Amino acid sequence: MISTSNISMRFGQTTLFEDVSVKFVPGNRYGLIGANGSGKSTFMKILTGQLDQTEGQVSVGHGCTLGYLRQDHSAFDDQSIIDTVYTGNPALWKLHCEREYLYSKDELTDEENDRCSHIEEEFGDAGGYTMESEAARLLIGLGFAEDLFEQKMTVLQGGFKLRVLLAQALFFYLPSCVWTGLNQNAGVDSDNIMDAAGSFQSAPIHPCLDEPYTVGKFS
Repeated sequence: MISTSNISMRFGQTTLFEDVSVKFVPGNRYGLIGANGSGKSTFMKILTGQLDQTEGQVSVGHGCTLGYLRQDHSAFDDQSIIDTVYTGNPALWKLHCEREYLYSKDELTDEENDRCSHIEEEFGDAGGYTMESEAARLLIGLGFAEDLFEQKMTVLQGGFKLRVLLAQALFFYLPSCVWTGLNQNAGVDSDNIMDAAGSFQSAPIHPCLDEPYTVGKFS
């Protein structure tokens, strides 16, 4: 469960919202709607730890991992499509990069040899041996052909970049995902989204949407 207690946000003398207390219960889906500038994205940034609130507290239940759909579509332009999905699990991505670096070297130091003897177990425990198939399943569910997986994010237009970022948010069974800034102009087919997310049935998904039509699609 995710909950907030008396959350307030002020910018200088301007109060964006105050005393917001709410609970997001597993098994439900929630939509947050409001006019532009009313604080939807700010609240979601507070909920996901990207922004500190002025007052109040956010509580995330034990064992709950919070993921979110990023709004900066250009943040991963220097990475491949599938690597962008992998970064949705930061701990696994870090292990993956370290493992790739170690195995790319012709000669290893004693310390690196010792590290190699342990990293495989850590990598396996983190889900490393199935990461490629899981990422592929999400991308295919969102309409990507496999021959695109290794292409750079720069080959995609905005709507398709958003699909990759959605796969990133869902990667490796995140128990809770927050979708921010998603609307009917993003070029994302809601049926494809729900197909890709269908195996995450235990997760509450919290769309933050600007258009009531799109909320209706997800409710």
